[in-house]
Amino acid sequence: MLTNDNPPFSIIDAGQHVSGISADVVVEMARRAQVPATIEHYPWPRAYEMALNEADACIFSTSRSADREALFQWIGPIAANSWALFARRDFDRAVPNLDAARGLVIGGQLQEAKALYLKQLGLAVDTLPDDDLNPRRLAEGRIDLWVTGLDTARMKAAAKGVTGIKPVLVFRNVETYLACNPAVRRDTIELLRRALDAMRADGKLAAISQHYADLVMPPPIN
Repeated sequence: MLTNDNPPFSIIDAGQHVSGISADVVVEMARRAQVPATIEHYPWPRAYEMALNEADACIFSTSRSADREALFQWIGPIAANSWALFARRDFDRAVPNLDAARGLVIGGQLQEAKALYLKQLGLAVDTLPDDDLNPRRLAEGRIDLWVTGLDTARMKAAAKGVTGIKPVLVFRNVETYLACNPAVRRDTIELLRRALDAMRADGKLAAISQHYADLVMPPPIN
């Protein structure tokens, strides 16, 4: 089970342990399905390539799109995410929609769905393998905007000591999945799907999400 540092969905602590909404869901799914599984974390581009090429690999939290549909076996949704554009606090240009962001340089993450989506719309996206570098790039004026998850931005900026940035547009709400290599056994996929269905039915899925919503989060970005 592959993931990246993507709070609050995957949170890597100082001991390299992975927790978070999606991570906890995946661990509980595997436990209930009695599927032996380990979670490993890498930068997103590497994790994505591993999931594409390794027969026993799955990756989360993965946005489901037409160009990815045939590449994986999909289990989910396991979480929901809001895609947003962030700017510096002194940014005074109105961004009521994505078309208003044309002509601006948007920082994003390589091989990541949000950045790919904006590129497909013809927007100027400057991607890096490590999204953790984008809060500082934004604060220092090396990019005009940063595309990321609404909650992810708050936590990553706080972790890097970056203040003075603000959300200017939430442009899409998406569900995310566990995406497994086509070579993963179909009976394993079915066991995981049944486990997730049971978690949804008995309230465990909602409880995991609520647990992280109730945690003390960094103060709002201002």
